[in-house]
Amino acid sequence: MGGIVSLLAASERPEAVRGLVLLDPVLMPPAMRWALFTPWGRAKARRFGLAVGAAKRRPVFPSKEEALATYRTRRAFSTWQPGFLEGYVSGGFVDDVDGVRLGCPPAWESATFAAHRHRSWAALRKLSMPVHLIAAGEGSTVVGGLEKVRRVAPSVVAETLPGTTHFFPMEQPDHVRAVMARMLVPMSDQTPLSSWFLFGAVPASPVRVERDVRVDIFRGLSLLIIFVDHVAGNALTRITPTSMGFSDAAEYFV
Repeated sequence: MGGIVSLLAASERPEAVRGLVLLDPVLMPPAMRWALFTPWGRAKARRFGLAVGAAKRRPVFPSKEEALATYRTRRAFSTWQPGFLEGYVSGGFVDDVDGVRLGCPPAWESATFAAHRHRSWAALRKLSMPVHLIAAGEGSTVVGGLEKVRRVAPSVVAETLPGTTHFFPMEQPDHVRAVMARMLVPMSDQTPLSSWFLFGAVPASPVRVERDVRVDIFRGLSLLIIFVDHVAGNALTRITPTSMGFSDAAEYFV
């Protein structure tokens, strides 16, 4: 859902985004979005291909080596170029009492796909910055195809990578890298590579925010009260909020 997150963020804060590269974003038809507001629609969404696939994913393995060996037998990963699957297992698993487990629980990933009700097509229509959308050649999650993309947002550069799946960034990384590099050319003097959004959105230069003295005052007061309350036998605790009941410093900012 990274592409949709970037798309929605750019729609809401266009001044903070210079350009977008969307890699097979999950763009659902409006009818499906409205159906998800009904019990019938939510039940049907749980049978959505991406949601079902995520829910079935095995979460725990005895070791990363066994997880890698298992994944190498899966058809979904068979098209990945060397190194990507190893990197996925290395960074995607965390230690567990039973060995290692997926850092993102399959149940959460499945629920995310099944509960997608955002107005993604409307957000795409609103964008004014450069956008390059790439759809998978087979099983694309751009429901409606590039014809709908061009109809809804004519200024978007859209293409399909023939012979690829939803995992095409790992199948044709050179092409994806080239698209991102071209997007950066007109902004290279202003935006360093290190400032990219994780999922393809390129932010504008940081906006300087002035400090609010009022917040600094309450922050300092909170630290002082915390210090007083942690000194055993301090008579000043009688005039701090702790003498009136359970409380914490966060309440100063509410």
